[in-house]
Amino acid sequence: MANCNNLTVIHNFKHIFKLFRGCARHEIGIFVMMPFMFLGNLGSGDFFILFFIIFLVYLANRACFFSHKWKGCKCSRCGKERDAQHSWDGCKCTRCGKVRDEQHKWDGCKCTCCGKFRDEQHKWDGCKCTCCGKVRDEQHKWDGCKCTCCGKVRDEHNEHKWNDSNRFDCKCSRCGKVKQHRQNGCECIDCGQDMHDWRQKEDGCECKRCGKQEKHEWRGGDRCIRCGYDIFGRVRGEAEAIKNRAFSNINMGKALDDALGSIQRREY
Repeated sequence: MANCNNLTVIHNFKHIFKLFRGCARHEIGIFVMMPFMFLGNLGSGDFFILFFIIFLVYLANRACFFSHKWKGCKCSRCGKERDAQHSWDGCKCTRCGKVRDEQHKWDGCKCTCCGKFRDEQHKWDGCKCTCCGKVRDEQHKWDGCKCTCCGKVRDEHNEHKWNDSNRFDCKCSRCGKVKQHRQNGCECIDCGQDMHDWRQKEDGCECKRCGKQEKHEWRGGDRCIRCGYDIFGRVRGEAEAIKNRAFSNINMGKALDDALGSIQRREY
């Protein structure tokens, strides 16, 4: 009797599996097989085993283990893609996003569908394409030495805007180029910076070349930034002289003490 029940279970399972494979492409396959679970003389243990097997097969079907549910180039169940039956909108598939190098939708030099560029039909604004950003070496918009469109710099002396960077150099405020001052008398002919050769005077500074006089410029210190005059220099010099004389007197006194001591030792 047990052997008969086992054969019935095996026989029913074969029918179930064949039916499932035939219905695997449809979501209702599992429900079509449910009535076959009650055919034959199944015990409670056989019932749960058979149900568990059918449940595993159902999960395998949901994971597209047996077959995919294709909708064009993409499986609607697992999301897998294939290189067939694409839904092309010009050069791009609307389902999977694949791009082909044909049937582009060009707007000048750029495809509005996939974003590809081509080196033709640019939309030039002077030297730069407003669509793809390509630059050409013509029709620049010069602001002195620098193009305001692409940033190119031309090294023409008269086009730079020189400012005084420091006492040794001029710097262009447009492109940042640095060069040495060109001195003409006491002034740089490019940036206009003063090039005086200052010498120290107690009541101010005086240029050695042109004789121009200015007041000392301290800027928070005790030394003039033009001529280097130290307002406390004389005081420091006098203090140093007093200190040196004091040390000299101390040394002289020590020498006299040593001499007197030597004379006294001889007398005794």
